[in-house]
Amino acid sequence: MHHDAQMLGCGVRTTIDLPADLHKQALSIARDTHRTLSETVADLMRRGLRAAAGTAEISIDPRTGLPVVSVGTVVTSEDVRSLEDEE
Repeated sequence: MHHDAQMLGCGVRTTIDLPADLHKQALSIARDTHRTLSETVADLMRRGLRAAAGTAEISIDPRTGLPVVSVGTVVTSEDVRSLEDEE
């Protein structure tokens, strides 16, 4: 990282080639979340790297104020019912 960028807390500017389908999906997510493409790609990369490392993401639910742990797998009511049926 360039010293000036490090001092200002700026990101590193770089160029990457994305497959057209990934570029389209990233642009769509950026538009839907009102963020830049750079912010969106950085967030997606962080999530992917965290998932690969097996690290859970903990946040606070704005409605309830309770902690929410995201481990990358969505558990549905049907999943819970099927586990209860197995017991």
